[in-house]
Amino acid sequence: EQKAKGVAQKHVGNELADKAIPRHGYAVHNTDGEVVGEVTTGYHCLSVDKSVCMALVKTEFAKLDTPLAVQIRKKVFEGKVVKKKFYDKHYKK
Repeated sequence: EQKAKGVAQKHVGNELADKAIPRHGYAVHNTDGEVVGEVTTGYHCLSVDKSVCMALVKTEFAKLDTPLAVQIRKKVFEGKVVKKKFYDKHYKK
């Protein structure tokens, strides 16, 4: 069935603009305030010095740089979809 219709949700990386730390189960919202998914894991990433999380979101919101917000307790923190590798490469090839 998923091969015919496509998947309903995708696992994405989300980088927050603020230092609030998202946790498992927190709601993920689009720019209109509609809930489009939920956080699976979240933490403060030391290598990029930002709060990041992994989230399951509706497929149409899974493109890179899509603005998504995470509701942490009663506040909403803005973020965007990024690649799931949350680190900077510090070496030269």
